[in-house]
Formats: sequence, C-alpha cells, structure tokens
Amino acid sequence: MQWVTARGAAATEPIPSPGETSMRTETRSKLVLALAALVALSTGGCVAAEDAGGEEGDEVQTDELGISVTSTTLAGHPVWTHFTNPGAYADGHDPTILNEIIRLINDTPQGATIRAAIHSLTANGVQNALISAKNRGVIVKVAEDGSDKHDEDDSPRVLKAALGANLVFCGDGTASGAHGCVTRDASGIMHTKLYTFSQTKDPTGVMRSDVVWFGSANMTNATGANTFNNTVTIYGDEALYDDFNGYFGHLFQQQHYAGNDYYDASASRGYWVTPTVRAYASPEQDSDLVVNRLNDIVADASCRVRVAQAMIHDSRPEIIDLLVKLKKGGCKVWVVGSSIQPTSLAKLKNAGISVRGNNVHDKTVLVYARFAASTENRYLVFTGSHNWTYSANYRNDELFVRLESEDLYDAYYDHFNDAYNNGTAQ
Repeated sequence: MQWVTARGAAATEPIPSPGETSMRTETRSKLVLALAALVALSTGGCVAAEDAGGEEGDEVQTDELGISVTSTTLAGHPVWTHFTNPGAYADGHDPTILNEIIRLINDTPQGATIRAAIHSLTANGVQNALISAKNRGVIVKVAEDGSDKHDEDDSPRVLKAALGANLVFCGDGTASGAHGCVTRDASGIMHTKLYTFSQTKDPTGVMRSDVVWFGSANMTNATGANTFNNTVTIYGDEALYDDFNGYFGHLFQQQHYAGNDYYDASASRGYWVTPTVRAYASPEQDSDLVVNRLNDIVADASCRVRVAQAMIHDSRPEIIDLLVKLKKGGCKVWVVGSSIQPTSLAKLKNAGISVRGNNVHDKTVLVYARFAASTENRYLVFTGSHNWTYSANYRNDELFVRLESEDLYDAYYDHFNDAYNNGTAQ
C-alpha cells in the first residue's frame, strides 16, 4: 500500500505482522517517531508524542503526520482512499478530498457519464468542474437534497441552470419541508454522498471504467475541507457500479416505497454485495442498520473497536449499549466525535470507554476482531454518510458501507489517530 502524509511526503508503509500485536504496533510507532523527529528537525520545533487511546504499543500519531491518500486493491480492483486532517494546515482547511473529486470530474472524457448524489454544494470548484464536464460532452446527472435549492449560496442554482432537467432538487420544493429523494418523511433529507463515473482516470493517470466514489464529505468547505472526513474510490468493480447506479436512479426519480421502508435485503433493495463492499441504504423501519452489523463482533481480549462519528445522539441508545457490551466483553473501545449527546456520553464514560471531542465529520467504525462465524480476527472498516442519529436510520437517504482489508484498516487507523490524539477529553 502507498501512503502520503498530509504535507505531501510519500513513503512506503511497512508491512505489519499479523494481528494488532505489540510487535506490529511497536514497528509502526518507531516509524512514526522517526518521521516525527525528521519533521521536528526540518521545522526547528518539537513534535509531541501523544497517547493513542490507552492501548499499550498503539501507534503514536500527530497532526503533522496525518495520512491524506492511500491506495490498495480489493478483489483485484484498485481502491484509493482520501482523508482530510484540518489540524495539519495552518488555516484549518484541507482541500485533499475536494481536489480529488474535482480531478475525477476533470478527467472524465467526452461521452462518459457522471452521476452524483449531493447533499450540499457550496464549493465553487466542484460546481465549475461539473459544468465544464457537461460543456465538453460528458453526461452529468445530479440528485441533490432539496434544501440546496434555497441555500444562500447560489452554487446549486448555478449548476441547475447549467444542467437543466439533469439536476433534480429532491423533496417538496419548499424551504422548510421535505428535502429527501427516496424518503417520504416530512423531515427527511438526502444525505448520501456518492458519485459514479462510467470512465475517468485514477490518480496515476490510467483511464478506468466503472468508478465509484463515496464517503462522508460534502461538496462544501465547512464539511468537506474544514473537518475530518474520508472518501473511498473503487475502480473497475462493475457490479458495484451497476448497483450504485440503480440506487442513484431511485434517488433521481424520487422513487418512494411503502411505509418509507427502502432497505429490504430480501428484495436486494438498499442492500448490495459485490466483490469489494457490502452496502446498506436507509431509510429502514424494521431494524437498526448499524447495530445489526456490529452485533456480529465477537468480544474478547483481542478485540479492538474505534469509532469516529460526527453525531452520536441519545435517540440511538442501542448502538451505545452495544459498545458498552463489547467493552464489558473484553474489547478495547475508543470514540472521537463532534457532537455527543449527554446520555450517550455518560454511558460511554461510565463503561470506561475513552471519549474525545474533535472537529469530526467522519461516520466510521474500525473493527479488529472475530466477526460473525470467523475463527480469526478480521480487519473491517464501516464508513459512508450514516450518522448515529434517529433520522439517519429511519428518515434520511443514507449509505452505510462495509469494506474488509488490512491495508484499508491501517489507513483508517492512522486517520482515526489524527482525530483522536488531537482531540479533547470528554
């Protein structure tokens, strides 16, 4: 796997030995400490070593060494992840993700198709790139949360004027009403962040087909560049490309379902399994999509769970109760969040779970544990747009995606440490 620091210096990541053993973490810690020393020498300053959450041998990480870009493969398909770490920039603005989506758009050739599900658009660079793509003969289709139609920033309306019928503002058309696409809830929103490209180049300049991009970042500075975020781009997984195009079609056509219940695994609706991911889409009325996935974690002394969440609300008590149960069962659990409501915070702290606050917009869970029927520990990353709020599960259009890869886990582990180690104890 290739990794790049937030300041742009590339290095080859050491291959970790199996498991989150002291040998693995000691090797990674020594590498980071060595890099920290080099940064300190080059800047004439000192880089402070911070505790990475209380686990002996855990990696020491600072915002100076934040991971921005990684690449690996899943089932033979190239995968790139991009991260923002605003603390690594003097002005708190990390353009990594916005620059990458602009690059993907700009590298889409004439005759190709871009489909985008956008929750919020105020970054003019993205708007301009989409308009330029349309003008050079790319088919551009956008399903956008209805609130953007009334935003004080005119970027969404400028894009609508350029795309015409190929951009749909979802919902009932009012400033204060329903703004979702598939969801019928009066307070529902279209919160998914998703692009598909029939063709575009990867970061090395190779033209590829069937490209899918998803994650936590909005097309804004506030929640795309000025907060901790993550995105995943998968190249060449035709099944995923087709499935997510089908999902986009439901959003774009504002296709509704009885009882506002989109997720139905038996009908392969809102649930997709491909060589690279398992994906789950809300609204879902019969279960908690997050709890049902994390319930498969087998708690023991080797289990590790790391949570980075923009919003942890008291309206999802089952998730918090599950984290407490995992902690009591032997798992080590760490949490970093931007908005954690009082009852949830108290439950976590009373269970001895370490909680920190930071400017996090991620919606990720990292799991190193036995999972489902596995006899060995697995490396899992859960990501997407799904906050731990009532609305995310029952009212909104959201994506919750599971990936399995030690390389991806390692990249997200570093990103988590950037946010957690520089956070404030709660």
